[in-house]
Amino acid sequence: MKIAQICYSGLGGHSGVVFPLISADFKNKHDWAIGFVGNTSMLQDFKDRCEDLGVQYAQFKFHSGLPFAQWIKLFFWLKEINPQSIICHNPSFILPCKLYSWLYQGKLVTVEHTNNKLKRNREWIFTYLSLLLSDEVVVLTLNYKNEVKNFFSGFLKERSISIIPNGIDIQLFPMIEDSLQRTFSTKVFKVGMAGRFSNTKRQDLLVETLKKIKQSKPEFNIQLSLAGNGPELEKTERIVENHDLGLFVTFEGLLDEIELAEWYSTLDLYAHASSGETLSISLLQAMSCGLPIIASDVDGISNLLKQDEVYGLCIANDPVLFAEAVLSVSMNYQDAKSTGIKASIAVEKKYSNHSMLDNYMELL
Repeated sequence: MKIAQICYSGLGGHSGVVFPLISADFKNKHDWAIGFVGNTSMLQDFKDRCEDLGVQYAQFKFHSGLPFAQWIKLFFWLKEINPQSIICHNPSFILPCKLYSWLYQGKLVTVEHTNNKLKRNREWIFTYLSLLLSDEVVVLTLNYKNEVKNFFSGFLKERSISIIPNGIDIQLFPMIEDSLQRTFSTKVFKVGMAGRFSNTKRQDLLVETLKKIKQSKPEFNIQLSLAGNGPELEKTERIVENHDLGLFVTFEGLLDEIELAEWYSTLDLYAHASSGETLSISLLQAMSCGLPIIASDVDGISNLLKQDEVYGLCIANDPVLFAEAVLSVSMNYQDAKSTGIKASIAVEKKYSNHSMLDNYMELL
């Protein structure tokens, strides 16, 4: 079967699903293609991974507003490559995908990634169109499904919505081999976060957390490492400079998956500060590595870290509380590491890319 995936061209959660789906098809049973859409240039890492995987790809870049010209170009690209199925990870491109699937009898699956509480009105319109026009609609969690159904309570009551959690390549992010007995009196306690610097991510809160720690416990040898790029990067760099924390904060830039795996292995604690998530790929990667985790107590995070068992600390977005949590983990590291090991086992059971691929293929 030829399957085309439509996803965002820049750093974000889409690529963390698109490429693991393809890599899970290690027997090459299917022919894959990716259409990258967005207002940012396609990352070189994406081009390299497509070439490594032998995947056909194209880019559809627009600047702002409704991308009518790119909708048309996407339709003709789909017509040219002729897929039997489309997985659309970006609902704003649902219309050309639907037109192709209607004219050429292709199966259309749309995936909802954006946190509902952070959606703008236009994004809700495309969610409605996805529910109306897609053969199948996929969401990542039960909470998300209930939120969508409640939002459209007067419409589409019988619409079927499938729940397929994100999955990661656990072979790329194995549990970090490390002793439970660790002390940090003579070494740096390294805290890290991976994510796009955007208005929904809160790397700035982690910088404020670091400031609180240095004020209350200046002898504590701590380093903050931030991986990723995005429009809020310069703002975060200015906050670091204004607080005179340059010696204690490292900006790692955009890392590919292999570099990310190596980066996780250097951390003592993964901290994820955010205004809201759907199902964070970065958190799943950190969990798979068995790292102790502290994270914002918001939708898309708390329901991941607090299930039948607890896989990390969920904290209100307050730098004082985050600082207390960091210090607590450092002083009770054996317990935190034990929790991380439980999280790694949970990811292997529930969030592997092989399980994700099997679930998608049932819809296609």
